[in-house]
Amino acid sequence: MSSSSRMSSATRSRKSRKIPRPEEINDQTDLVNYPPHYTFGKYQVIDIIDDLRLDQDYYLGNVVKYLARAGRKSPNALQDLKKAQWYLGRKISKLENLPS
Repeated sequence: MSSSSRMSSATRSRKSRKIPRPEEINDQTDLVNYPPHYTFGKYQVIDIIDDLRLDQDYYLGNVVKYLARAGRKSPNALQDLKKAQWYLGRKISKLENLPS
């Protein structure tokens, strides 16, 4: 299966829109749909979460979100990394407590 056939429809529709580069952020930037701390590199973080089908798993989706934005939304990368760790720990605890 090619990577384009695996891509979700949400990703295909977002890829057709221009994601602003950090130097292009200004008062006219759409901070709701294209927040700069989630729109860097080749893909938006939400597209990665969708493509990995983590939109169905609140904990793992947040792990990806906080890892991706660490040090980008604020200079305090450690806080975002600890949030990612917290969500991952929560997911692990839930899996460990499932009945066998």
